[in-house]
Amino acid sequence: MSDFNVYTEIKQEFRYLFPGRKVSLIIFHLYQRVQMGEIDSTFTEDDIMKSVQYVDPAEKNNKHQSWNELIRNLQKYFLWRDVEKGTYRLRPYAENYCKGPAELLEEAFKPTEIERHFKFMLNAFQPDFFQEWYEDTFLLYTSKLDSQIAALDWQVGKAVAEFREIVASDREYDIERLRNMLDTLTGLREKTGQMNYAFASSHDITRKLREYQNSGCENIYYKEANQVIVYFNDLRKNLRIINGKIDMLKPKLNEFIRDINRQDFYKKYKLFLNYLLTESRHVKSEVALPPAIPPKIIKADEVMRFTIVKEQWEEGKTLPGKNKFRYIAISHDEIDEAYQKDQQLHQTREKIRYYRKELQQMLDSTGTVDYSAWFHNLLIKEKGNINILSRLTSLVMTFYNRDKMYKVETSEEKISNHQYPSISIWKTIIYRKK
Repeated sequence: MSDFNVYTEIKQEFRYLFPGRKVSLIIFHLYQRVQMGEIDSTFTEDDIMKSVQYVDPAEKNNKHQSWNELIRNLQKYFLWRDVEKGTYRLRPYAENYCKGPAELLEEAFKPTEIERHFKFMLNAFQPDFFQEWYEDTFLLYTSKLDSQIAALDWQVGKAVAEFREIVASDREYDIERLRNMLDTLTGLREKTGQMNYAFASSHDITRKLREYQNSGCENIYYKEANQVIVYFNDLRKNLRIINGKIDMLKPKLNEFIRDINRQDFYKKYKLFLNYLLTESRHVKSEVALPPAIPPKIIKADEVMRFTIVKEQWEEGKTLPGKNKFRYIAISHDEIDEAYQKDQQLHQTREKIRYYRKELQQMLDSTGTVDYSAWFHNLLIKEKGNINILSRLTSLVMTFYNRDKMYKVETSEEKISNHQYPSISIWKTIIYRKK
């Protein structure tokens, strides 16, 4: 039996598997009508013709040679035809052809869902039952993870395309539209940050897989374990690529907005100057400004001073040639003090990260957490270190208020404890929506 050659087979069937734009749109329109219940799963030639006319209104309702050729071509991979009844149905390939792009465009990015996927895979992993875990858990969740990454990449790609469209356009720029786009990019950057956090468990799974490969037991599935490790590495690479797209685009967009603002200033300045020259009048040997401009009396002894700003000047920059390198001696005590501060900052971040994971685990297990009571338990544990608790609270409130799966309810009741009576927090409950 000869090996199946994917390239050769697709090359021969390409025009049937991947029809042109117009035919593809006809297929998508038929698929949408079936999904929405506008037509039954079994439909007629008239139903197909309506989709043809919707895609191309210029198409006349006559079954000429091109029509017959279209129907014949679609029957190969996209349509079943009942010859006796003269009816049609979508083939499985047609449904998959439409379903994939539809899910990609519809898919909402949910970092908390990704985090749950990884945690489930981590908790379900047992070395003695690796094959079952690989087939029933890992392979099941790869499509879900891929769709989430693809959804985020699609959103970023859409923003990039919109930016290029704006730059290439000759029409007047819409500053508000650009600012909205900047907000969109900022939001996408926050999503990638949430994605990085959600990917934390993938490192734990990789570590367990490495231990599994080095265990020396018989029946080790080295190849499958490597496939999982490589898959997670590829996911993280794709996320870094998405981060790079945003990081590369955002400064360009900022500079573009600044440049447009400068152009807008010059444009308004020229319009104002032109208005002065055309609307001012010569009255009794004096120049009378337009009525819309309020008069200003300049006394003879007043000296008018004008501030001239160079075009290349930007706020925050120093004049060229003024900066000189100066060596500053730093003592060992200062170096040690800076190191200790850096260590304390690192410990604070690690504690916040640990408490954040603990809170999520409580929500996953019970669905509801009295955050104000938990806050005071941590306050006692941290011996009144309000710095850690305030930063943790800011992070938690921002995250769960934005997450559509959770609800944060706060009342005007202040909660405190006897050990730290001067520190109080509003009564706050975080719970998972039903």
